[in-house]
Amino acid sequence: MRLSSSAEQSRIDFDGLLTLAFSILLIFITFGTSLLIEAWRCHQVAKHTPHIPNAEKVDIRLSILFGNKLSLASEVRNDYRVRLDKSLWFLRHNPERNLIILGGKMGQHTISEARAGLNHLLSSGLTENHHIFLEESSRNTLENLKEARKHLTSRLNIPLHYPIGFITNRYHLHRCNEMAKGLGYHPVLIASEEYFKCTLSECYKLFLEAFYIHWYHTGKLMSKLFKSKRMLGKIE
Repeated sequence: MRLSSSAEQSRIDFDGLLTLAFSILLIFITFGTSLLIEAWRCHQVAKHTPHIPNAEKVDIRLSILFGNKLSLASEVRNDYRVRLDKSLWFLRHNPERNLIILGGKMGQHTISEARAGLNHLLSSGLTENHHIFLEESSRNTLENLKEARKHLTSRLNIPLHYPIGFITNRYHLHRCNEMAKGLGYHPVLIASEEYFKCTLSECYKLFLEAFYIHWYHTGKLMSKLFKSKRMLGKIE
């Protein structure tokens, strides 16, 4: 089931550019310390998050799967495939639970990230009897979460305070967790990989995530300092 349709969002976000500039300035002022702190937090979450939550402690009625950038041929790449494989495992062990796949159509791709993810699950043997929903209008993690939030209570009858599983790669977990909590979710983090591999590629992705979450926190701080409802409304 589709929760939303693709939409063009071409307007320049000047608030985003302003907070980005302040975020970079803060990194320079602190000689990189503020960014390193975020990188350390990303690493701790990536390292210690279980890849299978304790079912005895948490009753997860819904899981959210974050899309990922597709290949030039609009096909699922490795990081996304790992997320999908974990989702497939969960659906097969918990067929009564709902799954929302997030991710819009980017650039010249012929299909949305969410639709490509669903196609991969179906080609992997999943039947259409499962409760899978697509959110196809968002372009990034924050938009993913805001769009999904609109439909949780109205379409799926699941309150935000209920535990919701968040399935993504280990390097991406911290950003998802911080943004989800800021939007009122009760996230239960589920790592796609069994453990964090400290390779050069994964460390690069970790630092990139640290930069994004540093930008997010800077924007949130500026919104509150300036008492700007417009700016705060974009991230809450």
